[in-house]
Amino acid sequence: MKYCGNFAPTEFHIAEKLAKSGQNVMFPRQGDLGDGRRNDVYLYDAKTYIQRKVELKSLFGKTADAVRDRIESGSGQSNIIAYDIQSNIKKMWLIDGLRKGWGKDTKIVMLNYKGQWYEVDRNKVYDDWLEKNLK
Repeated sequence: MKYCGNFAPTEFHIAEKLAKSGQNVMFPRQGDLGDGRRNDVYLYDAKTYIQRKVELKSLFGKTADAVRDRIESGSGQSNIIAYDIQSNIKKMWLIDGLRKGWGKDTKIVMLNYKGQWYEVDRNKVYDDWLEKNLK
């Protein structure tokens, strides 16, 4: 995938990972989202054809504060964030950052951690699901 229009190379990289994981990914045409793009891609469920607007984010930092900042930034653009972890952040710092950054508008974080995608909602963030399931 190459850089095109308003999309950065990291966004294409994340979209490619989502597609390889079985997600149906569509980049909107420039102008489809009106003035001021709010989200990066649409994901479509193959069975129900339900469309989800998703913001794409990468993490290169290694601190809980870096995770928090990226979640807060993404939540302002879409309530669903695909978050690609590109650093070797410690699992507990990642979890701490997700909890600190989770806002009232955050619905789902699709988390790519160590090559595995996880779909995380508010319940999973605030109970012990992350500690048990993130590998």
